[in-house]
Amino acid sequence: MNRCLIAISGHLQSCPRAVKFADALHSAGWTVTVAGVSVLPSLVAGDLALASTRPWAFRSLPASRSLIARTLRGLSVRLLGLGLINRHLLFWSEGPAARSVRRHLSEVPCDLLVLSNLPSFAAFSAAPGSGPLRVWTDLEDDHVAMLPDQKGFHPERRRRELLVRAATNRAERILAASPLMAQGLSNRYHRPVDCILNVFDVPLAALPTAPSPALLWQSQTVGPERGLEDILRVFAHMPSPPRLCLRGMVSDSYRLTLTNLLTSLGLPSETIEFLPYCAPQDLLANTRGYRAGLALECAPDENRRNCLTNKIFEYLAAGVPIVLSDTPAHRALLPELGASSVLIDLRQPEAAARRLSDWLSADRDTQQRAAEALAETRFNWQLESRRLVEGLKPTVKPSMEYPCAS
Repeated sequence: MNRCLIAISGHLQSCPRAVKFADALHSAGWTVTVAGVSVLPSLVAGDLALASTRPWAFRSLPASRSLIARTLRGLSVRLLGLGLINRHLLFWSEGPAARSVRRHLSEVPCDLLVLSNLPSFAAFSAAPGSGPLRVWTDLEDDHVAMLPDQKGFHPERRRRELLVRAATNRAERILAASPLMAQGLSNRYHRPVDCILNVFDVPLAALPTAPSPALLWQSQTVGPERGLEDILRVFAHMPSPPRLCLRGMVSDSYRLTLTNLLTSLGLPSETIEFLPYCAPQDLLANTRGYRAGLALECAPDENRRNCLTNKIFEYLAAGVPIVLSDTPAHRALLPELGASSVLIDLRQPEAAARRLSDWLSADRDTQQRAAEALAETRFNWQLESRRLVEGLKPTVKPSMEYPCAS
């Protein structure tokens, strides 16, 4: 029987892509185990609850607290910075997290190993050269380009590049989550990179419909550098600013930051409504009915400019139109979205306010129907998972194009 191990270094509920991969591979007849390291004890119960709804196995190990591992991590990072490179230094440079992941690799036999983040790359880099029969490396983020290309960051960028190369050099298949990111990674690592989008699958008829005039922004964490301050500055130039619902975990200090910003912009306090964090299995049902969902990438790093976040496809899956910030990845996606989306430049709040006001005053039903049609026929996991499973055939030719519905 074919066995697959998907190695993650965090919590299951924070890795919807791993969940979708596991579902697809299980449906293809594989025995699947997802192995994750429990970083926050408070989230373990949620991980187990999510895993209990899936047909595959989930293993959770407590994060290693080893003082030796933490000490070796600091030493290894310094030695790598001095140009001393070997697989043991790469492994220890990720410290306790890599140590926990390596336990999974040694305890769970597999025929296909899917690596999903830096600690799993480090754990694999320390494994003997033979390893599992097949390895896939999933680069949902460009770990190198997440850091600025500035002198002070060069040693860490180099360490991360070495880790990614160690994983991709031995990988049968390399995956990314957006076409632009796939192209950039392919150029850097000189390997074909296959784009598998973070789309979702949900029967819209099963979702409740409770129309709301509010706009929605959602993520695991509500915090700075997410475009939220920028969109409020856009609202300040709108004749009738909408209400903004923020869903996710938020600190008291950041809640106060946004409240103070509302005051300084002359916006009423009720402009923002904070919603509690929502478990992944309930997210789409709680997204349905909003006037629009916001995808506001604004960070200057290349990773954020080239990514397509989960929230874009969560909105589509729930039949919610989308407001996109102006990034290269969003501009490339915009023609695919048609009437379901509008793109605004957060750096020009007055012009963005006019464009957003005009779009919100257009026919809501048309925009919603366009979003629903895309979820049903274009950007859904039933279609995208076929491309993932096709990669089980060794002769598959990787692609960096958007998938086309057949």
